[in-house]
Amino acid sequence: MKPSAASYQTILVALVDAIAEQVRIVVASWRAGDILLGELVDLVVGFIVKAESQAAIAAVVAVESQKPVQTITAVELPDVEVHEDIVFKAVGTVLEDLPDDPTEEDVDAFDKRLQRLAKGRVTETAGKYVDEHLPEVPEIVGYTRGLDEDPCELCVWLKKEHLRPGGFIYPAGQPMHRHPGCCCVPVPVYEKEKEA
Repeated sequence: MKPSAASYQTILVALVDAIAEQVRIVVASWRAGDILLGELVDLVVGFIVKAESQAAIAAVVAVESQKPVQTITAVELPDVEVHEDIVFKAVGTVLEDLPDDPTEEDVDAFDKRLQRLAKGRVTETAGKYVDEHLPEVPEIVGYTRGLDEDPCELCVWLKKEHLRPGGFIYPAGQPMHRHPGCCCVPVPVYEKEKEA
């Protein structure tokens, strides 16, 4: 039996929750004066890069597990580390909005923006890999939208259960629409399921 999209989604949600908590702890340490701002930046960038790598591996496993056993070959893991400069730049952009003498509200907003950035990078990395490689599985003709535990109105609408019970079937080659921090996942639909 193939692992379900729910298994992949569970892993993705755990990664997103973990990165948000890591960012929260680092910001709290900076707020308490335990670390310098430069150390905060280095730690957050490192956490995001590591979580992106883990998300990419989870996506590889999710896609490869959908292939018939006889077609699975050596899997090349994506090289996510090359994006460290982009992550560093993104964290720097969030940092630019932090005043020189921040209030508690400024720090709270900074914390939330860093968490949103981190969660968005993780889900974006995983989603890109799945979108690029799911169409390579010939048995998959499309996907429905697997909602996360607390979906937003947009994600509920994009599932389009009003058009088909279980959700609208998007073509396998169409990238799934995501927003920052979205933990929805594509649920593969096989030819035999589409006919049913």
